[in-house]
Amino acid sequence: MTAKQLLHEYVDGLSEEDAAVTAALLLPDRGRRLTEHERVAIEAGLAEADADELVPLEDIECEFGTS
Repeated sequence: MTAKQLLHEYVDGLSEEDAAVTAALLLPDRGRRLTEHERVAIEAGLAEADADELVPLEDIECEFGTS
């Protein structure tokens, strides 16, 4: 299965609400500026990465049952 086929299958299984959220995350409006909250969240994430405090993907997949 190609990556595009996998994405199509995933998106087809989403509810309309989940699809809207996913689209907003993957296809942001390039003309929109980040909010202060978004900037703070990004900076916090980058600081965690710099401090090597990231959660492994496998742990997240186990927690949410997606592995």
